[in-house]
Amino acid sequence: MNRPVIGITVPPKAVKGKSYSHEYAVADLYVQALVVAGASPVVIPTSSDPASVAPLLDGWLIPGGNDFDGCHLGEPTHPKANIEHPERFPMERALLDLVDQQMPILGICYGSQFLTVANGGKLEQHMPDRLGVEETHSSGTKTLISVSPNSLLARCLGSDQVEGRCYHHQAVLRPAPGYAICATAPDKTIEAVESTDGSWIIGLQWHPERSMEDPVSQRLFKNFVSACREFKESK
Repeated sequence: MNRPVIGITVPPKAVKGKSYSHEYAVADLYVQALVVAGASPVVIPTSSDPASVAPLLDGWLIPGGNDFDGCHLGEPTHPKANIEHPERFPMERALLDLVDQQMPILGICYGSQFLTVANGGKLEQHMPDRLGVEETHSSGTKTLISVSPNSLLARCLGSDQVEGRCYHHQAVLRPAPGYAICATAPDKTIEAVESTDGSWIIGLQWHPERSMEDPVSQRLFKNFVSACREFKESK
């Protein structure tokens, strides 16, 4: 099988009780979802040189993570934000500028927010300020998500609705230019955005890798990997 190489960018995380202070780790759920779908995933530490990494990739999965610092949003950081490692955004932003604009990208949770912020959109930093409750989307809650029928996402899922597990308290408030809302939760939270220029770029707020027993989630990863394979063969 001609397996495409799909990068997963990973920031350092602090560790205690070890002879080293930080480690790079990615949830195996992301890796296995890509492997089963036919890809060769590679973990990319955010200390890597983006210019060296970009030509190697046939696709990019931007995984979940912690919250955005307000400095990237042009506003004060919310007091309840759990800020992502400062190394992550600059490296991923540089990588986004360097990869082929037709290369497929799947952003999950933080990844969807990254695609929004990096391209000029806007986030809501703390959803409970709007919703009035703390854990509507942040505790793995299963949410029935409505998908725009004519969207790329709907074609990939084979459905105009999906039950997704959510682990976030930040979300897209306004999509970036060149992106459209393609899925929403019942409380109007934006659950997915996608590129409008014909490229395979989708940002999901929920975590499909956490529900791989669902054929809809399986179809999503198979379609992503298929798009990466087509890109690989076109290079």
